[in-house]
Amino acid sequence: MSKKLARCMVGFSFMLIIVLSLGSLAVAEKKPLVKLDCWQVGDAHSPALEKVLDSFKADMLRKYNIELQYKWVSGENLDEMYVTAAIARKGYDVAWEFQGCTLAKRVKEGNFRPLDEYFPKEEYGGYAAYNDLQYDGKLYAMPFYVWPERVVYNKGLFRKAGLAPDPFPETWTKFVATCATLKAAGIDPLVYGNKGGLANEVIFNVWTPQAFNSTEDYVKRCVSKEGTWVQPELIRFLHMYKDLYDLGFFQKGGMSYGWEEVYQSALIGDKAAMGIYHGPSAYLALKEARGEDIAGMAMAPIWASGKQKDAVPAMCEVVGIAPWTKHLEEAVTVVKEFMSPEFQTKALLEANLLPSCPEVNINLIKDPYMKDLVSRLQKKSCMSNYALYSHAEWQAQIRYITLFLLGEITAEDALAAMDAAKEIE
Repeated sequence: MSKKLARCMVGFSFMLIIVLSLGSLAVAEKKPLVKLDCWQVGDAHSPALEKVLDSFKADMLRKYNIELQYKWVSGENLDEMYVTAAIARKGYDVAWEFQGCTLAKRVKEGNFRPLDEYFPKEEYGGYAAYNDLQYDGKLYAMPFYVWPERVVYNKGLFRKAGLAPDPFPETWTKFVATCATLKAAGIDPLVYGNKGGLANEVIFNVWTPQAFNSTEDYVKRCVSKEGTWVQPELIRFLHMYKDLYDLGFFQKGGMSYGWEEVYQSALIGDKAAMGIYHGPSAYLALKEARGEDIAGMAMAPIWASGKQKDAVPAMCEVVGIAPWTKHLEEAVTVVKEFMSPEFQTKALLEANLLPSCPEVNINLIKDPYMKDLVSRLQKKSCMSNYALYSHAEWQAQIRYITLFLLGEITAEDALAAMDAAKEIE
């Protein structure tokens, strides 16, 4: 054997040893497969959302050897399911759900563990609703994506009434004048489906955050046991709401319509010019059905002087971790990946999920109304009031505000009924 060939064989053997050693090291360092049960709460979900979550699931398996086992959980009997899980200390490792007045309840029942250690304010405090997802001074959930309260409007009906559709009226005075002009042109100004009082919920929670300086201010004055709903600002707002009703600015027959009956169809079918909604879904539906020349979306006009008057009120989908999980490190990894700018950008662009993350690049958003919405969320948002009080208070709200609109009780009586409901839960 020549010396040259021998040197080549030695070199090859050396490289082979290195490659095999690195391979063995990689196998040795690869973490064992961990399976996490994940609850996704909701009665319906879009194919686009399923696709995004399937992609996320594949990423978790590829990057961390974590296998996510999704379970879509219906809102029906949800509280019972959570109680059962807490008693049995099993059922899910990670859960995310629509955050409507449930966080305190989940914490009290033992469903979520504190997360401050893993999501410190110094790093995550800029996320939408971060400060509002706390109980007794501790963080118990992270905001996955948000559902901002918005006005969606039919620009074609604005033009028909001789109104310029942009910019949308920014003050209550201009808003009322716009309603009057639309009505004079034979157009119902506002979508209204208040059978069961659900329109009361939406309208109350879109506008009343403006009266407060912060979520803490709101909770202390209204939601806490020591507080009261009978606040001068809320009394004033209920009378303003009743003025809209008495002036005939809501869709004809609205008291007999269910919210779902008119939620999107009224704007698409030219039956009303404006609607107040949770999230941009009605805007996107109107745009898809009628085109971008017809679909518009804006902030709710300002009526109050609180520091939150220019904040975007929003509810959110939150992610929490079970106290009993045997895979805490992996569960935290999953939640951190949910919070990442990369994933939230993907969810926004592919499934229209509005990000809680302040680092999402808004320049990637092509739709001007969606771009404006995300920009406003990044600058200033607050928790929608609905996400902060109990189910019993919500039931009192939707029932007694209707009685006030019909002139059967006073505004003070309606708000006092919400106070009385605090004792139920």
